[in-house]
Amino acid sequence: MKTKPKIEIDLAKVEALASRLLSKEQIAISLGISERTLYTNQKESAEFAEAIKRGREKGVATVANKLVESAIEGNTTAQIFILKTHGGQDWKDKQDVSLTGEVLVKTKSLQDMTDEELQAELERYGDKRE
Repeated sequence: MKTKPKIEIDLAKVEALASRLLSKEQIAISLGISERTLYTNQKESAEFAEAIKRGREKGVATVANKLVESAIEGNTTAQIFILKTHGGQDWKDKQDVSLTGEVLVKTKSLQDMTDEELQAELERYGDKRE
């Protein structure tokens, strides 16, 4: 059984691709390997896995820095986003809502009720028949 020759993967290139926030599928395509090979390399090589992690962190940091710069320069949307995600509870859209009351659970289906029970239910909820 023939085995494929081992492909040498440039870890600097892996890190650079990951820093562009590409998906793992896109990274694999760019490297000329299958996604399965990428996952195998990531699992078997701490250096490979670290290159992806380091690259992603650099990419996120770059985008975050650009977002902050944009907010400082007056981009209202960026300002709102940063305040909602980092400004604490005062800037959240989420509202806490509490409900009180009671929940009525029917233990009998209408088919199992007697005529008297059905009449009592009609009276309880108001007979809407005209």
